[in-house]
Amino acid sequence: MNSNVKYQTKRIHETILGGTIMNVMKSGDGESFGFYVNKGKESFEVWIDCDPEGNGAGWLSISNPDESS
Repeated sequence: MNSNVKYQTKRIHETILGGTIMNVMKSGDGESFGFYVNKGKESFEVWIDCDPEGNGAGWLSISNPDESS
C-alpha cells in the first residue's frame, strides 16, 4: 500500500470518521475547497488538496455504490 494512502486513511479514521459534514468551504481566492466536520465537541476543516503542500485543489470522485453500470 502506498505510504501516503496508508497515512491518510489512518488520519481520517482517527479524526473525522463518524463525524458529520456540516458545510462546504472555499478559500478566499476561490482556488481551493473543502468541508467542515463536527465530531463530538471537536470541529475540523478538511481541505481537498492535490498534494501535501497544498499546491492547488484536488478532485473528489463521488459515486453511489448501489448504482452499477
